[in-house]
Amino acid sequence: MTLHVPGLPISLDPLLGEAKRRMRKRRALVGVAAVFLVGAVTAVALALGSSGGGTPSSFASVGSVSVGRLTLPVPRGFNQYRLRACCFYKAGTRPPVVGHVLTDYRVSAQSEIRRGGNVPQSEPANGVALQLQSWLVMGYPHGPPTRLHLPLSLDEPWLQQSLPGGTLFVGWLSRGHRGQPPYELALWIGRDASPADRAALLHALAAIRRTH
Repeated sequence: MTLHVPGLPISLDPLLGEAKRRMRKRRALVGVAAVFLVGAVTAVALALGSSGGGTPSSFASVGSVSVGRLTLPVPRGFNQYRLRACCFYKAGTRPPVVGHVLTDYRVSAQSEIRRGGNVPQSEPANGVALQLQSWLVMGYPHGPPTRLHLPLSLDEPWLQQSLPGGTLFVGWLSRGHRGQPPYELALWIGRDASPADRAALLHALAAIRRTH
């Protein structure tokens, strides 16, 4: 006996084509979602790494220096200079070290930084500098206003001065004991300073810690 299978009323070709199109569309949507997910994760990681709340693991230092009860890391490739008191020391003795300055450029022995401990207003536009010293200037009857707090960042209320070559930031940090003079900090960020050196300067600033 011969059986005759009736013809299908609808062709399978359009259905198969539609299924393939839907599969390709789902794959494309999954791919786009994956790209957005990777981008979001990367953005979060960069935001956490650039925040002032901590020091990224990629920050490399070659040691640290101490100013009073503060420790300041020295970024790799930076120069470190001692700041000596210009007054208030015993005659016949060498002026004591009252602070340190870090720069990504060479500073001559006659520079105002090394002679007087002040960041001048003519630092190079392609350089950065960070100065930390004991505050010795007698300009306020009860000391300068306590403005900065640890951990330090540019979000703190610095006194800023915009200059042709860059920006000078100045601020004071309490020693934590009433009646003691605060620490003075100064930052120079040149207009044409490299992003890497700017980042190293800000990472060192955020890594300043109290030792006691």
